[in-house]
Amino acid sequence: MRMLMFVVLALSAIATGAVSAPVLVPDAAVMRLDDIASYEIGYVLRGKPEKQFPLGWSGDFEASTGVACKSAGVVAGKHAWLLHCPWSHGTGVSFQQYTFRMPKVRSIRLGGFTAMGPDAVGKSDGATFRIFANGRKLLDVNRADSNWQPFSIDLTSFSGRTVTIRFETDPGPMDNSGWDFSLWGDRELVLEGYHPKRVRHPDPPRLDLSKMLSKRFTVAPPCGFAARTSARIVGDKAVLTYLGADGSLEYTWARPNSFDAASLGKIVLRAHMKGDAAVQTCLGGSNVEWIGQAKLTAARWLRGSDSVTLVREFEVGGQPATISVAARLAGKSLVFDVKCNRPFVASFDAGRWLPAMRRAAVPAPYYSGQVSYLPTENLFVNAFLDWTSSDASSIDGGRAIYRPLTDGSHNNLRERAIYTAAWHFAEALPSIPNPPSPYLRQVGDKVTLDVWSGTFDQIAMKLQALHDLGLDHCIALIHNWQRRGYDNALPMHYPANPGLGADDSMKRLVATAKGLGYLIALHENYVDYYPNFDGFNPDDISLTPEGKPENAWYNPGTKIQSFAEKPNSILKYAAEQSTEISHRYGTNANYLDVHSAVPPWFHVDFRAGEQGAGTFARVWDVHRELWAFERKTFDGPVFGEGNNHWYWSGLLDGVEAQTGSGWPWQQGDTLPLAVDFDLLRIHPLQCNQGMGYYERWTTSVGWGAAPRMDQLDQYRMQEMAYGHAGFLGSTTWSSEPIAWLEHHLTTPVSARFADARPVSIRYQVNGKWVDGTAAAKARDWSRVEVRYSNGLTVTANNSGAPMIVDGRVLPKHGWLARGAGVTAYTAQQDGKLIDYAEADSSIFANARNVLDWNVNGPRRIGPRLEQFTQTGPREFEATYLWSVDDKLAKDYQCFVHFDDPSKPEADRIRFQQDHTLATPTSHWMPGSTVTDGPHTIKLPDDLADGDYTWSIGLFLPNEGRLALSGVDDGGNRIRLGVLKVRDGGQTLTLEPESGQDERAELARQAMNDLTGPIDFGPIRTDGSVLVRREGDYWVLRAWPRQAGRVVELSAQRFPMPTEIACVDGTRAIVKPETVGSFWRLPLDGAKEYRWKAR
Repeated sequence: MRMLMFVVLALSAIATGAVSAPVLVPDAAVMRLDDIASYEIGYVLRGKPEKQFPLGWSGDFEASTGVACKSAGVVAGKHAWLLHCPWSHGTGVSFQQYTFRMPKVRSIRLGGFTAMGPDAVGKSDGATFRIFANGRKLLDVNRADSNWQPFSIDLTSFSGRTVTIRFETDPGPMDNSGWDFSLWGDRELVLEGYHPKRVRHPDPPRLDLSKMLSKRFTVAPPCGFAARTSARIVGDKAVLTYLGADGSLEYTWARPNSFDAASLGKIVLRAHMKGDAAVQTCLGGSNVEWIGQAKLTAARWLRGSDSVTLVREFEVGGQPATISVAARLAGKSLVFDVKCNRPFVASFDAGRWLPAMRRAAVPAPYYSGQVSYLPTENLFVNAFLDWTSSDASSIDGGRAIYRPLTDGSHNNLRERAIYTAAWHFAEALPSIPNPPSPYLRQVGDKVTLDVWSGTFDQIAMKLQALHDLGLDHCIALIHNWQRRGYDNALPMHYPANPGLGADDSMKRLVATAKGLGYLIALHENYVDYYPNFDGFNPDDISLTPEGKPENAWYNPGTKIQSFAEKPNSILKYAAEQSTEISHRYGTNANYLDVHSAVPPWFHVDFRAGEQGAGTFARVWDVHRELWAFERKTFDGPVFGEGNNHWYWSGLLDGVEAQTGSGWPWQQGDTLPLAVDFDLLRIHPLQCNQGMGYYERWTTSVGWGAAPRMDQLDQYRMQEMAYGHAGFLGSTTWSSEPIAWLEHHLTTPVSARFADARPVSIRYQVNGKWVDGTAAAKARDWSRVEVRYSNGLTVTANNSGAPMIVDGRVLPKHGWLARGAGVTAYTAQQDGKLIDYAEADSSIFANARNVLDWNVNGPRRIGPRLEQFTQTGPREFEATYLWSVDDKLAKDYQCFVHFDDPSKPEADRIRFQQDHTLATPTSHWMPGSTVTDGPHTIKLPDDLADGDYTWSIGLFLPNEGRLALSGVDDGGNRIRLGVLKVRDGGQTLTLEPESGQDERAELARQAMNDLTGPIDFGPIRTDGSVLVRREGDYWVLRAWPRQAGRVVELSAQRFPMPTEIACVDGTRAIVKPETVGSFWRLPLDGAKEYRWKAR
């Protein structure tokens, strides 16, 4: 642990609004700038003086300017910091600057990277990044792409001197600030030859995790230690004290002076952990924004039995108003209940922990707030507003916003602010006050099939085929089924889409799923309200404060803009639609889109006179009623969309657990195994599935593409570590081998952790197992071990080096579950990556034979552009060559796309050259080259000059795109190059693709070249086998079914029968063969093999 020394100097004001800046003395040879909380932050609008935010301010798009200054998590392997230039009410420069008193050292280097955020590419015209040292410009670069570009600046000349290092972002030459997500990466100061003294803190007392689970009716973080609290008034200050088995916390609250009508005062915390020295830090920055001029007229303290209340009386625009702030302690948390008796408040900012010199953001995936660690003070801190006790229109960080209703009136201020300081990380995480799902076990022992395409009869046939493979614990979510198609004419859902089979086929599908023992739910949506809905009524739409309809989802396919269904109409339409859906089709579960993916302040209705007008409390209440209604209507669980689902956990029963809160969207492949929040707060309330839609989990899997085997390994490892049930997305649920693996490997484990509680969460740091607090301090969550209340222990490895657990070698993305009647793993054995799951009456073994498992990796078929020739104005000729080293059983269609990368993803395809292949793909022979063309291609008349990405691929209408060899764009499209259109199409040139394709090798590393069977103990095989006790019989299923794989069973575990019945094989009976202490089952392509158990 290190302590950052600092000296506060009175610096001359740079410009209007400047604040005094602390001068920092480095406390380490390498200073990560993103961990330093004491910096100046501000902006300069064009032609205006410089303005500053409060010292150390961090936030996401400040309301009046649009400035953002915050951690952006890990982006493309680097810790990113977003510094967005102003865009609201004008644009200009944003700046962040640090002032250091440099020691005398051999050399000083400032290093880091610049890039645009991946989501901004193609939407932003770029941004300019600048660095200054004491006013001297050292970097000035314009960036428009998302590739990290390094910088290294020599600052040795400032050795022994004071230097202010200023980072700026500017909209760039076009002065267009739209989508300017400007990222600084891995910024650090390196001081060669510097060896400051290190200050260390002892570990806090051991924390009992059983006390860390979410508590009903409160959002205050739970306290893990026996303690007593008190509140008293001492002179003109209030003192609130926590005395616990782990130490003491004393909050001293000084009320604001008589001239400050906005602030709630300053709070000083003195924290003394047992065995450590006392430290001090502060809370401040609170602010009340009045709708008129406010004048303080009186103030007084009131003493309660366990609280202290500050009453402040004001005159606002000539009318009296009273604000009361009642303070109490809830465990270690200071709780402020703030109320105003008149509707005169436009916003309330609860303030924040004032800048400590160091402040490290601690990742808590799925939590949208931010816990920080203060190394100098050895404290974890958090500050947030209670979303269950608010009359605000919305919450933005720690700021509650009270927007006017359509008649100009406001709601009265009612907020609860919670400030937490603790010595354990888990004690700084909010509680989720909802009741647990009644369906934890029923949901948790299943794998989710996320179905987006196919006719209803095709889906039913595929469900039956999966069941034949032993997939008997499944949830089928049918998304695209509605009368007018997906996301169209809502809230009307039924009858079922006639183009997909209509009601009769839907009824057969539901009956099939239920007959197989599956849960099945149809996708519903009571958020988006479409103008082409038969019963469209403008009174059912949420209004903005200006009285305009609130926009919701824009459907890029139909080009129809939907509106926000007002909260008070949601239950009305759900009662009409869901009741009929349940009655008509008989589904035994429900799926609600969007509702669980958003925070409570989504689509607030500001219509004056409406119940709950202008308050998100009404949204909160309606959503709770909605999920309760759906559970009752379908007599089964309710599922939904992930992201902000933590607010709603327990009110519904499961979501596809995508990130976006607590860890950036589409960065799941860099997700640390920081499982504390999910397992301690969410998991006891509902069992979620997967890690999100694949295309939202990582940027390397585009919409319609399937992850490779190595990517699925990482995804599945995260499922097991985070306590999520298995999930098969739109591109994998119908893939029999991938579904086979996901179901048989995960369900024996998820069935056991579904309703179990974590009793121990440990991380391996520097070779030692430590708790979540020590891992947060070390910033290492690469290896985790979770022990549950029923004896199950799950260990997962996300580090590059293998680890050995109970004799098993866990490579990167390997995992092991043991105890509670199950042993399951993805591990290495003799250098081979294998899968295994053994439960009470079943064994699953998968040898990952490369001959069988290259199912989602690229096929050994690669297209390239053989010839490109301009044949005239706006016209060219192209010939493609297909190198074939794989056999295709079906006749695929060829698509060719020309994309404008500057457009939003849904509108990027500017024109196509889809065509019929002269030689059907089922006739392509391995080792051959197929010529495709020449083709004459004309540019559309409205195509402007520009650069257009040229890509090609193969697809089937009901199966999607085929993964091919070549440089893939993430969507199973092979990039051929860039078509450059100039001079109105008079000049056409080609820039050939120069990238490299590494996917095949990455996928192959997750498979094995085998010369014989792998010994799993009870089973030896070079294939993939499931053996399960079903009544009085053992039933064995193999994948693939065809003969050619070895299956040998231990005679001790499975006494050899005299004969084995084959179901749907080439023979009715096969005879086993003795092989030492094993016996061999000769496979003959049967669906299953059955013999009497004994």
